[in-house]
Amino acid sequence: MRLIINENQLRLLVKEELGVLQGVYDEAVRVFKTIVSDLPNREKEDGGGSYTIQRGSVGSEIDGYQFKISYQYRNFLNKEEVDKYGESCLVTGGSAYLGRYHIICNINLYGINGTIVKEKAVEVIQHELEHILQQFRSQKTIPNNMLYAKMRNDMESSDEKRHKVGRLIYGCLKSEQDGFINGLYSYCMVDNFATPPYDYSNISNSEVGKLYIELIEIFDDVKNDIELKKILKEYKWSLKKVEKCINELIHKIGRVLVKVNNDKSKFGWRI
Repeated sequence: MRLIINENQLRLLVKEELGVLQGVYDEAVRVFKTIVSDLPNREKEDGGGSYTIQRGSVGSEIDGYQFKISYQYRNFLNKEEVDKYGESCLVTGGSAYLGRYHIICNINLYGINGTIVKEKAVEVIQHELEHILQQFRSQKTIPNNMLYAKMRNDMESSDEKRHKVGRLIYGCLKSEQDGFINGLYSYCMVDNFATPPYDYSNISNSEVGKLYIELIEIFDDVKNDIELKKILKEYKWSLKKVEKCINELIHKIGRVLVKVNNDKSKFGWRI
């Protein structure tokens, strides 16, 4: 499946707000480089034969707020071992929220035969930094939000249909989309695309690229399943609202791709 947006449409979107904070990207790059420098100081643990794991923490600062980022780095023997995990959240992903007295930020990164996968690493870091900045500015502790809590419960449910709807809501939330979009900017700036990144195939391996496909697939399932529709109604959401959120994600992706093209033309590769 390809993005339903062409190059001319993308260029028209240049005048719109691009939704990527340069300071967050710059800090994501700095944190990535700090982690790379920190790894040689961290003890390696056996992860069961297919990888070694190293744990550590580094300092970060966003908008004047200082906090620690805890990381787990898995070094796989080869790409085949990574594929067994399917780039699960244990391999690449993270979580971040503002507690009453402290900030909790955890990220998972991976490498293959000693080489860290840069575009994935910076993508994850920027995604979580964006969440932290959002929460600092709103001073809201996201896990206390009732909708967010229900969504998390459904996502972790063993009931496949509840899990699907939870994932659908997750991918439609503005805060999550903004995190993914900021991560996409890092992914594109770090990865050396042979052609301008207007084509969906260039971002299909990014977290937001996979999210987009997942949302479309679940949305199609919900439209044709009465039970899924009932679960969606528990959130007081309609199919029309979901469709609007997916379309908003498509346009956000388009705006970021324009910004990436412009920034690469001006500054070249950032890492």
